[in-house]
Amino acid sequence: MKQFTTYMILFFCVFFWASNFIIGAIFVQHWDPIAIAIYRLVVIVVFLGCISWRAIVPTSVTRRDIGLLMVAGILGVAINHYSFYASLQHTTPITAALILACAPIVTSLLNKVIYKEYRNVIFWMGAIISFVGVSMIITKGALIGVSIGKGEVLSLLTMFSFALFLIIVNDLSSRLSAAAITFYTNAIGLIVLIPFGTSIVSQHNMHVAMPYWLLLIISAIIIHGISNLIWNKKMKEVGSTNASLLLNFEPAIAMVLSAVILNQQPTSIQIYGSLLILVGIILCIYYKEIKRLLTFK
Repeated sequence: MKQFTTYMILFFCVFFWASNFIIGAIFVQHWDPIAIAIYRLVVIVVFLGCISWRAIVPTSVTRRDIGLLMVAGILGVAINHYSFYASLQHTTPITAALILACAPIVTSLLNKVIYKEYRNVIFWMGAIISFVGVSMIITKGALIGVSIGKGEVLSLLTMFSFALFLIIVNDLSSRLSAAAITFYTNAIGLIVLIPFGTSIVSQHNMHVAMPYWLLLIISAIIIHGISNLIWNKKMKEVGSTNASLLLNFEPAIAMVLSAVILNQQPTSIQIYGSLLILVGIILCIYYKEIKRLLTFK
């Protein structure tokens, strides 16, 4: 029951992250991608600094931890945030969400190579089924003759950077608090992006209507502040690979939100692909239990 509760909490984090695809598509109509990333990171860092300063200030880190925090901040925050918003200028929220759904497979492969994690055949069957579901939706059922544009390339960069970020955070979480990891990685990401943000004070970016500024601030606090804090804290209870599998729910959630908010109805291929993704998630999360059940029979 405790593990189920943890997965449900992680699922709600994924739900808020999925909503970011829709919100991001709205933001890129009003701000430059680099400006969005910097504005939101400023909000996130200030918010986390206010609520978690007691856990952040006394943090003791080694040189190795500092190095990992810097890599996580550059890959999982600076590059990830910019490529995410930049991709939404050239592709749809659903396509971006579907590509990011490949993160569990990449995370599993990297964990296998780096940490020699054991996964039985049921797990890999689930990963393959999820990948087939994602491929179906991206290619609209063709599975061959795939044409990848600038938006898809940027989405792939977002996915790879996030997969590496998950592995690094899982390593750091054994020694540092979730609050410290979340704060320092976001602060490092902000510092890295600021030199490239020459447009953040431009007249175009500053004269956006107030409702969009409020949405930017509130969504930054909920999606990248609270959700990331909870994710970094709970992920270590189930491991980075299993936790990242829940990211496969993002395409389905993004499709529902796109239909409700953007009036974009999912196609039959997208629905079938999402079902395959769900089956793959179940197999990957419960691969040990399924193997024991089959062995018992």
